[in-house]
Amino acid sequence: MLAFSPVPLVVHLAAFTLVAGKPFYPLAMVATTTCMLFTLLPALLISGTPTLRHLPNWQRRHFMTVWIGHLVAMAVVLLVVVLATPPDRPQMLLMVYPLWAATAAMSFLAHATEAGMYYMVGALLFCVSILMALTPSWAPLEVAFFMSGNMLTQALYLRKLTQARSVSNASGLLAPGATTVESAT
Repeated sequence: MLAFSPVPLVVHLAAFTLVAGKPFYPLAMVATTTCMLFTLLPALLISGTPTLRHLPNWQRRHFMTVWIGHLVAMAVVLLVVVLATPPDRPQMLLMVYPLWAATAAMSFLAHATEAGMYYMVGALLFCVSILMALTPSWAPLEVAFFMSGNMLTQALYLRKLTQARSVSNASGLLAPGATTVESAT
């Protein structure tokens, strides 16, 4: 995840540089973000599969259900916005961003009882969704900054957690849990 973290920001900045101020800016930026969402999230899910095997079955199923459901919701929201956008007002396509942010907030909150930092991520996303509604032309860059920052923060958090587990395993102590929810299995 750490290696992927700059990708959304770099790709969006490149697209912004190429299409800013052009009549097809909304379509180009939404297409850029859509490509990022529907390639990066599945790639992260697939690359994380070996790690997910260490989770209890119920938690692994919950994780995959939430994030696959998230992808479906993002596609449905995009389709609804595309269908509702009048052909003479392509800038309305940019309203997909605040809706995507609110959808992402709900997905992160679905994991908040397992990883408490997601309460903050969800709250931040709700605030960002309002900001995006007020600044739709900047929303693609706002989402890019959030995506890159979120992946960087989570990667560093997981690295720290992994190092803490290595130290506690070496000392014979129980490793700190990655989650706050205990399994009955």
